[in-house]
Amino acid sequence: MMTSPNETTGADALIAASAKAGIEVCFANAGTSEMAMLASLMREPGIRVVPVLFEGVASGAADGYARMASKPASTMLHLGPGLANASANLHNARRGQSPVVNWIGDHATWLMPHDPPLHSDIHALATNTSKWVGRPHRSEGISALASQAVRKAQEGKAGVSSLILPMNHLESALAEPLVLPDFKVLEAKHAPEKVIEDSAQILRVAEKPLLLLGGPAMDAISLRNAARIGEAMGAKLMVEQFPRNIRREEGLPVPERLAYLPMFARQQLANHDLILCLGADRPACFFGYGDEAPLLTGPNCEVLNPIKDGICPGTFLADLVLFLGVHDKTIVGAEERAEKTLSGPLQPETICRAMANLLPHESIVICEGITSSLPLYDELAGAAPHHLITNKGGSIGFALSAAVGAAIAAPKQRVVSYVGDGSAAYTIQALWTQARENLNVTNIICVNRAYVVLQMELMRMGVQAEGVGEDLTHIGRPDMNFAKIAEGFGVPAVEAHNLEEFSKALEESFARPGPGLIAAVF
Repeated sequence: MMTSPNETTGADALIAASAKAGIEVCFANAGTSEMAMLASLMREPGIRVVPVLFEGVASGAADGYARMASKPASTMLHLGPGLANASANLHNARRGQSPVVNWIGDHATWLMPHDPPLHSDIHALATNTSKWVGRPHRSEGISALASQAVRKAQEGKAGVSSLILPMNHLESALAEPLVLPDFKVLEAKHAPEKVIEDSAQILRVAEKPLLLLGGPAMDAISLRNAARIGEAMGAKLMVEQFPRNIRREEGLPVPERLAYLPMFARQQLANHDLILCLGADRPACFFGYGDEAPLLTGPNCEVLNPIKDGICPGTFLADLVLFLGVHDKTIVGAEERAEKTLSGPLQPETICRAMANLLPHESIVICEGITSSLPLYDELAGAAPHHLITNKGGSIGFALSAAVGAAIAAPKQRVVSYVGDGSAAYTIQALWTQARENLNVTNIICVNRAYVVLQMELMRMGVQAEGVGEDLTHIGRPDMNFAKIAEGFGVPAVEAHNLEEFSKALEESFARPGPGLIAAVF
């Protein structure tokens, strides 16, 4: 449907209302059904459009942006298959409590009954990862739904909103002049006073309480407040297995991190009779092993979550500190880390140590991995001030794409993407966007040519990785040359085979604006 240049379309209503509601970035992989959106974005200076080659990069980038900017970005996705491609990182965004708004183009309503080749049940796909799904019935309803999508992504426990947009509604001219809905930024929701009182009393009577921090409750203020509460109530601090975004700097508390492997996590939690989840989920196994209990806690441990009904975890901690009268309590946190001597072969521990030695001030470290990242949390303690972002959802293909969004949210800071070779291969197209946008990202890929965590799982079962087992846990034959792949996408890259080469490459990448890649081969 052709419209006059002077007419306001449904797509214009979508973009204008979204911009008013605070959307400033759209990570886009457009198709035919999204051309009206693209035309409207060309006329909207307040929204930056970032092109991606794969929808999984768009959703991962929106997640990374949300974690650093503390506000949503949008994605532009093409029909059901485009949403399906984005779904793995939308799962990570949902688990990471990241506000993301999807604009999903759909077929014209009059075409759908004829089952065209790209037709699918988009609503069913969207509900898997979205806390809210909307679809307009006419062009005039789009602006209100656009504003609602942004609000739903942010209110309560943040997550993913999806707006399904039929092509004819986007292209049609509005019958009435466009009036944009009002949009007010939500204020942090406080817990009722009774909840604060009950939480304090529960902590008082527990013998060995634990404060398990997660979600958005790992900024500097929340960490200090949690430490004040812990000291006042004799409670230990711990952060969830894969932190959403934890602030780290000299003087901040350095809580122990809950282990990934169940046997170690159970040891950490065994002696606690109370766990208070503050922004974190209940400590459950990543996978079920035989007849093991699904929760990682001891049999006599009570697990409580006082943060419900949209209560802000950071606000809850601040209110509890005031109730306990410890808001002026000085917290003694981590000291500045002394540079550690590097020695030995190129391995995860030495790679992480070199990163900690050389990390620029105010870096953003995005970590995706299991075995290669085990030393990272401890090694970075006391390093230059930084943010540490990890993949709570566990769906791989996160780090390279999340680095795109984080770098756009914080363009003056250095982003360090730390990822294994298997995970990197999932969303390697993110390198093209990094080059296209000239983003300050240093990508470190640990090249061990294996899914080491799966080899560990086979060993746990008492099975030797032979034949098919070897084929499915090794990713060599042929070996991927990530340096050449990166250069093909426009990103300068080198291989490092020892600590000297790696440290030199790291220093050079940190000193040079724009993206770079180091393939650490061991």
